[in-house]
Amino acid sequence: MAITFYLPDAVHASRVEAANPQGWSFSEFVTAGGILSAIGVWMWKKPIKKIWNMWQAPDRIEQILKKLDFILAGVSLATAMSQVTWQMLPRPVWQSDANGNTVHANSYMLKLLCRQDDEILGDGWVNSVHEEDRERVQREWKNAVEHKRDFHLRYRWATSAGVSIPIIAQAIRLMDTNGNVLGWCGFASLIDS
Repeated sequence: MAITFYLPDAVHASRVEAANPQGWSFSEFVTAGGILSAIGVWMWKKPIKKIWNMWQAPDRIEQILKKLDFILAGVSLATAMSQVTWQMLPRPVWQSDANGNTVHANSYMLKLLCRQDDEILGDGWVNSVHEEDRERVQREWKNAVEHKRDFHLRYRWATSAGVSIPIIAQAIRLMDTNGNVLGWCGFASLIDS
């Protein structure tokens, strides 16, 4: 059974003004009430810990940034070391991007082909493939890139002086944690004709 109180309009208006000195609308009250309710529900479990964590937030952000700097320094060092390792390898090594364009070739490969870096980058590497093998190699490489698969092919390189070098080339896909192909890491084995 509900009990209803009826107050004269003048008394009711004065009580509303006393309870709502800012003159908020009903929707503003509901919004504020919802926010306070959400905070109350959030604080219900382990309120002291949550208040402490909020208080410590600037220090925690600084700790996270320090750890992130440490991780980035480690990644930079690993990248630098891998680049040096690539340069020191006694075999031709290259890297291609997701579109199949060469983005890096090690010094051994450049010396072997008697070419400069800019002659190999992008799709310039095609000029280092022997003329008789060029169309077949381009077709197979394009197929590997389109189907995002590894590449393995026997063909010949040609140095800038026209010397033929028989090779077996392999390019292995470089993938991110979601399985997306980021590019290829390629290497060649020199073989006897």
